[in-house]
Amino acid sequence: MQESTTPFGVARWMMSLSDDKTYGKSSALYTANGLAWIAVFFATRIATIPFLLRFGWQDARMLARSATVTRSDRVIFAFLLSTYLAVVPINLFWFGKMVQGALKLLLPRKPKPKPKSS
Repeated sequence: MQESTTPFGVARWMMSLSDDKTYGKSSALYTANGLAWIAVFFATRIATIPFLLRFGWQDARMLARSATVTRSDRVIFAFLLSTYLAVVPINLFWFGKMVQGALKLLLPRKPKPKPKSS
């Protein structure tokens, strides 16, 4: 599910290499792709964090109490949960960068004051 954001990132990278007015870095398509990427990234990687952590916690409690779970089941679960927990801060970091870039693109820039000539 989280990899559903990858096509948007690849498309954005390919568009950033072009100066074409239709699909290049200065095009509306480039901006629309970036906004769609942020929306899909949020929906699949950020908004799901609380739910995945809650269900991971519930599964961990169930595994700890179960008499039929093997040691390898617990090791595999611990590995999968730890890899997800390692990716959460990375996703939050990149989402923050994406939002900063979108704000820079969408918000009007203040003109720099011209230096006074003597």
